[in-house]
Amino acid sequence: IRDYKVTGVQTCALPISFRELAEWLWRSLPYAGALARERRFDLAHCWAGWPSGMIGWWLRTRQPYIVSLRGSDVPGYNERLRWLDIAFRPCVRRIWRDAAHVSALSHDLRALAWQTEPGLAIDVIPNGVDTRQFTPVGRGERNDILFAGRLIRRKGVAHLLEAYAGLGDLPGRPRLLIAGDGPERSALKALSCRLGIADDVVFLGHLERDRLV
Repeated sequence: IRDYKVTGVQTCALPISFRELAEWLWRSLPYAGALARERRFDLAHCWAGWPSGMIGWWLRTRQPYIVSLRGSDVPGYNERLRWLDIAFRPCVRRIWRDAAHVSALSHDLRALAWQTEPGLAIDVIPNGVDTRQFTPVGRGERNDILFAGRLIRRKGVAHLLEAYAGLGDLPGRPRLLIAGDGPERSALKALSCRLGIADDVVFLGHLERDRLV
């Protein structure tokens, strides 16, 4: 991979409104086009089928592109984006078909993508972890349980709380630390109270990467 020229247009979060999507494309299309005119790239890596995949498809005659399916960019994944799914499904299918390679981060996401484009070749490449940063330091007398992620229903944190409550009063019972924020936070806090585990569950809120380590 060191022989490839690498640069890119990156967005920190998937736009979820038409205005955000339009603004992202309005800024990204001319920037990506200018980069492609200035130098030759071997490959475009589109992080998400849309809107990033739209950039790759637009520049497809200049270089091949690959698409990494992340979640909400797959029709049917996010209920809040149903109206965008309907509008973009034909576009999504064309982006996937014309890509040099398509991958998904889980088998379930690939199965969902096949509902939009049956039989499409999609490899599963799970998320990785930088073990130089996230390295176990050994077992102590007390070991805590950590969840890190956005607090949305799909993550299943409510099931984690119920399972944790099922541990009962074990000797040296670990704490449950929940790092992340989201629309389910209040409901999850209320659930921990109902389950009688509020004193052992710590909601840390959103943490930047260095604090999460």
